[in-house]
Amino acid sequence: NSTIAGIAGISTTRTRGAVSFTVCHVQGRGKQIHVDGAFVLPRITTDMPISPVSSISKWKHLSGLELADPEFGTPARVDVLLGADYYGEVLTHGRRWGPRGTPYAQKTCFGWVLAGPLPSKDSRPSAYTCCVAMEDDHLRKFWEIEDHNLNRPALTQEEKAVVQHFESSHSRNSDGRYVVPLPRKPGVTPLGESRAKAVNRFISLERSLRSRGTFKEFANVIQEYFELSHAEPVPKDELEKTCTDVYYLPMHVVRKEDSSTSKVRVVFDASAHSTSGTSLNDHFLVGPTVHSSLIDVLLRFRRYKVALATDVSRMYRAVLLSANQKDLHRFVWREHPQQPMKDYRMTRLTFGVSASSFAANMAMKQNAINYSDKYPQASQVVLQSFYVDDGLTGANSIQDAIQLREDLQDLFQLGGFQLRKWKSNEQDVLSAIPPDLIDPKTTQELKYEDDYTKILGVEWNATSDYFRSMISLPEIRIPLTKRVLVSNIARLFDIFGWCSPAI
Repeated sequence: NSTIAGIAGISTTRTRGAVSFTVCHVQGRGKQIHVDGAFVLPRITTDMPISPVSSISKWKHLSGLELADPEFGTPARVDVLLGADYYGEVLTHGRRWGPRGTPYAQKTCFGWVLAGPLPSKDSRPSAYTCCVAMEDDHLRKFWEIEDHNLNRPALTQEEKAVVQHFESSHSRNSDGRYVVPLPRKPGVTPLGESRAKAVNRFISLERSLRSRGTFKEFANVIQEYFELSHAEPVPKDELEKTCTDVYYLPMHVVRKEDSSTSKVRVVFDASAHSTSGTSLNDHFLVGPTVHSSLIDVLLRFRRYKVALATDVSRMYRAVLLSANQKDLHRFVWREHPQQPMKDYRMTRLTFGVSASSFAANMAMKQNAINYSDKYPQASQVVLQSFYVDDGLTGANSIQDAIQLREDLQDLFQLGGFQLRKWKSNEQDVLSAIPPDLIDPKTTQELKYEDDYTKILGVEWNATSDYFRSMISLPEIRIPLTKRVLVSNIARLFDIFGWCSPAI
C-alpha cells in the first residue's frame, strides 16, 4: 500500500505472450508493493535514466507541466514494474507532442510523465526512459544452447550421488552386457494406477495410425522388440502387483524421414501422471551429462585427414534393466482392435524415461574404461569423440583409420553394443568394412547418393570432405515482430558460427 512517487517510463512489449511493463519509482524501496490487488516485486537494478537529464525547459511543449516525478532526470534504481493491464488504469486524458526526436508527455493520475528520445551531446538521439524486459525462460534457454562454454560446471551433490549409485550398483551378465538399476528419488509420492491412461492413449494412437494406413509400420517396430527380447509378456503371477510397484508407459510414434534405417520410432511417455499425481520420471534421478560437448566432438573430428563417422545401434536397448525395475516399464499392446489388450514390459533401457540417457552413456563410458589397457586409442575416442550415440573420429592415414575402426567395433561388442552406419571420406576405408555395417546411403561404388549427410546438426559431404550449414529461412511474415524474429532465428542451427554475423 505504499504510494507511487512517479512513473519513469514504459517498456516495449515482451515476446512470447508476456505483457508490456511500466517502469516506476516507488517509495519504500525493496519492499513488496500492493497495486490494485496485484503484488509486484523489485526487478530492475539498472539506474534510469541512464544519463542525467539537466532540464526540459528548452522544449516549449513541455513547459508548465506538473510532473509525477519532479526528479525524473536524476538516475535512480527502478523499484517496481507494473503490468500493462494496470498501466491503462493509470493513464488519463492528455498528451503533448513536440518536434520529431524530442520527448513527449502523457498525463496520468500521478501527474505528467515523459517518454521518448532525448538528443545527446553528439546530436544522436538516445532513449532515457525505455526499458525492455526480456525475462523469458524459452528465450534464455535458447541463448544458453548457443553459448559454447568449454568449462563444464562442477557436479552437484545430487549428480555425484547418481554417479556413485551407478559405480556401486551396475553389473554385467554372462554375455558382458551391462545391467544398470536406475536411481530412485527419496520421499516421492508413491505411484498410483496408470494402466487405464495407457490403454486410452493406445486406443487413440491405434485409431489414428490405422486411419492413416501406418499402423503396420508401428506393429513391425513392436514386433522387433519381442524378437530381440527387448520386451516380454508380463508373467501371469505378477499381473496383480500393487500399483506402487508398477507403471504403464503410454506410447506415441515419431517419424524420422531422414533416417537411413528405421523411419518409425516408438517413444514412451514416462512423464504421464498416474492417479497419485506422480509419473515414473518423477521417481528417477536424471544424472549429469557424461559425454563430450557437441562443439568438442565436431572440432576434434576436423583434425584428421581420414574421417570416420559411426552410430551406436539401439544404444538404450543395448543396456539391461535390473529385474526389480522391469515392472516400472510396462506397456499395453495388441495387433488388432478385436484382440484383448495384453500387458508387456521392457527388459532394456527405454527411450522416454529420463534416467535412461545417463545410464546408457555411463555404461558405454564404463566399458571404454574397463578395456582401456587392451584398446587405449579406441577407449580415448569413446571418452572424447562420442556425442550420445554418434561417434565422429578419424586418423591421419588410411591404415590407421582401418585399425581404429576395427578396435572400436571390438571394444563396443565386449559391452554388448554394436557400431553401424559407418561413413568415411576414403573409399579404401569403406572397402575394409563389412557391407552390413556401412551407412545404407552409400551405393555399391561407395559414393553417397546424396551429396551431403547430416552429422550432429551439420551436413557433411563424405566424398569431397566438405561441410555446409543447415540454414533454411522460412518466408518472413509481415509485420516483422520480435516474436517472429526470435522464432526464425531459433530455427537456424550454426554450431561452428560460420553464419553468426548474418544471424
